[in-house]
Amino acid sequence: MTPLQEEDLLPRARVLVVGAAGVAATALGTLIAWLLGSMWAEDLGSRLAHQGQGALPPGEVSHVRTELFDPPLHPPPAAAPSSPDGYGWIDRRAGVVRIPIDRAIDLEVEDDARAEGRR
Repeated sequence: MTPLQEEDLLPRARVLVVGAAGVAATALGTLIAWLLGSMWAEDLGSRLAHQGQGALPPGEVSHVRTELFDPPLHPPPAAAPSSPDGYGWIDRRAGVVRIPIDRAIDLEVEDDARAEGRR
């Protein structure tokens, strides 16, 4: 005996109509938003053209400074070389020296070995 299949309880026509209405409403909303945006962009562009190209904002707005970055507190020392090779002073007062990277690695390896021996 073969079981009978139940009838579909979901009306296909109504589902298609609701889906098509949703797609149409979305398309219409997108079109309206695009039209309004293009009209406002033209108006905004003409307003900005009257203010001048490249105008800088004021230095302070409502007691808040508008700079992007603060100037550095301590500028880099003028004697600091751009090359990491060779020995030399970075800051003699602070006791900061410059050594070649290979020598720095060797010193770190020796320091780690001594620390391991003490454990």
